[in-house]
Amino acid sequence: RFLTLLHDPRNHTLLLSVANTPVGYAILAQAPSPATIQPPAPLELRKFYLHPAHHGAGLAHTLMHQVLHLAASHTDARIWLTVFSGNPRAIAFYSKHGFQIIGHQHFLVGSDLQQDHIMLRQSPLA
Repeated sequence: RFLTLLHDPRNHTLLLSVANTPVGYAILAQAPSPATIQPPAPLELRKFYLHPAHHGAGLAHTLMHQVLHLAASHTDARIWLTVFSGNPRAIAFYSKHGFQIIGHQHFLVGSDLQQDHIMLRQSPLA
């Protein structure tokens, strides 16, 4: 499934390495956006991951700056994402980088109803 994401031409994959070892990645996707976001559809930050051994070293900020730089080269430079509402660390990180909660969506984990926040950043390099 992950290989499908990597090979999809609508996706842009960024890889972050330290000493030639991959430690993080981000995937920006050209995909339909939720109804809470006005057209045209901005890019979706579909994946954003940094290995836990590198948390707190500033590398997540480095990766996010690369994401924002890439998004700035697109016609609609806005970026949206979903984040689990029970993940305050991720919400704070995205908020620090200019993303704002604009809505919610629900999903099931087994029979447990969960909620994601939908976050949007209006301008990637503002």
